[in-house]
Amino acid sequence: MTPDGSRDDAGARPASRSHDVGLGAVVWWAPLTLADIGLRQLLPPDESARIDRADRAADRARRLLGAAVLRTAVAHRTGADPRALRIDRTCADCGAPHGRPRIIGHDLYASVSHSGLLTVVALAPDPVGVDVQRDSDVVATTGGDVAEWVGAEATLKAGLEPGDRGRVVVTALHPPVAGHTAALARGVAGPVDERDAAVLLPRP
Repeated sequence: MTPDGSRDDAGARPASRSHDVGLGAVVWWAPLTLADIGLRQLLPPDESARIDRADRAADRARRLLGAAVLRTAVAHRTGADPRALRIDRTCADCGAPHGRPRIIGHDLYASVSHSGLLTVVALAPDPVGVDVQRDSDVVATTGGDVAEWVGAEATLKAGLEPGDRGRVVVTALHPPVAGHTAALARGVAGPVDERDAAVLLPRP
């Protein structure tokens, strides 16, 4: 959950093993300027409908970008057709399509977050959570420490307990736009590769 009350999506256990299980965590950064109506060609009708349910244009753009980067990032890693991927977002609590993205048919975990001018997608062969926040939003809403907030959110989205310091590895990320803070959480230590999502997306 973001400070302004909007939802983020986090990773869940996939169904079966993929050939790329040995790769580590990869984080894909996408500024809001990459959002383009043409990205809808990558999405099935139900995912487009989920995007349209957002009230604000900026929120629709963030959802579109997150969905497109997730599909193209998984395709880049697995060799699958991004349009053919089956991604289940069913919420475990209410059954609505706003839950953690589960990549059907690949042993791959995913987490998606967006705030302010940025969207970020993380992929890993083990449970992973990523969170990005615009600093001013966290300060205005909670008055708390931004780095502590994103670390706790990423940990929860990975399905880990914040108090279990022996199992949780939180890595500070490097958002490409100033005024944002982000973190990645996993249950194992390892390198984190941060990349520009512009290379994944079709040109408008």
